Amino acid sequence: MKKLIFGLGTGRCGTVSLSTLLNQQKGANITHEFKPVLPWEFSQHHIDEKLENIVNRKEKYVGDVAFYYLPYVNYIISKYPNVNFICLKRDKKQVIDSYLRKTKGRNHWINHYGALWRSDPVWDKCYPNYKTFSKRKGIGKYWNYYYRQIRSLRKNHPDNVIITDMNKSLNTREGVLKLLNFAGFKNKDRIVTQKIKKNAL
Repeated sequence: MKKLIFGLGTGRCGTVSLSTLLNQQKGANITHEFKPVLPWEFSQHHIDEKLENIVNRKEKYVGDVAFYYLPYVNYIISKYPNVNFICLKRDKKQVIDSYLRKTKGRNHWINHYGALWRSDPVWDKCYPNYKTFSKRKGIGKYWNYYYRQIRSLRKNHPDNVIITDMNKSLNTREGVLKLLNFAGFKNKDRIVTQKIKKNAL
């Protein structure tokens, strides 16, 4: 029986490293931001198509890691009750500063229509929008909302959703084992790798 695993987090919080860790396990095919990306506004057509592609992979452990799955968590759980979601959490200021460096010239968090910022037809649709002229404040509002929603999901689905500190989860043996255990990897399939650091700026 296949095991379905998803990774979450605001972005700029270790999601590439998480997908690398999960994909290193025996019998795993865990991708990062598997294309096409999902819009932040819920789209059943898009998520059904993506789920079909992921579930039909031949490996034992399958899934994807991306920030934009947050609006789809309840729906995915309703279709696959044994799915697991691992959400990484990083310090708010660190996330904001990293996004500001990563997205120079772009602003995914307001509806700007290309007037003040460069339009990005791929990624603009993947984030929520806020009524603020400050990019820093927009990212901060996004961070607040994301983890407020995750806490609610964790409360309602404790067997499906976990929230864990990025640094401890990826850089300590105890943290890595906790992730692999929650994700459902059997002992014989586990490869414990620490201090994976991908996509750092």
